[in-house]
Amino acid sequence: KPNNPTSYVLDNQTLAPTFVIPSTPLLFFLSNNSFDNGAALLTNGTPQQQAMVWLENEKGTSEIMYTDKLLQIYALVTLYYATSGDQWLNRGSNDDSGRSLWLFSTYNYCEWFGLKCDADRIQVIDLQNNTLNGSIPLEIGLLSSLGKLTCPARDKNKSLKIAH
Repeated sequence: KPNNPTSYVLDNQTLAPTFVIPSTPLLFFLSNNSFDNGAALLTNGTPQQQAMVWLENEKGTSEIMYTDKLLQIYALVTLYYATSGDQWLNRGSNDDSGRSLWLFSTYNYCEWFGLKCDADRIQVIDLQNNTLNGSIPLEIGLLSSLGKLTCPARDKNKSLKIAH
């Protein structure tokens, strides 16, 4: 039998493939600043893990490592994934409107659609004219300067919850 346990059948059952997150400085930093000691970062498919993977692949992340700026971007990206951001009506655009697409770049996150900042610190998130589905993640608490979060009125066909 091969050494890889996901490539053979044992007792007539197929073993599920495993997904291993390598230990990285980003994982360590986010785990130390998370609300669950990093458990969600290690759980396959969670918004937290999706945000971490996005940050790992994003250019410029190493330049803001271990900063409040990185935590703010992580919180925003987690919000995006937790509320099905790829299905939002308004994610911004890359035209002359001045509001960039969410997840376009870490360099201009204060220009992402619906955000207002003061000195690179998120003050307002206004997603009122949007379609959010899912949960507002606890990571929103990492936005220490956030004074206002506006979400769309509840649609009976959609679900939006505050994570506990």
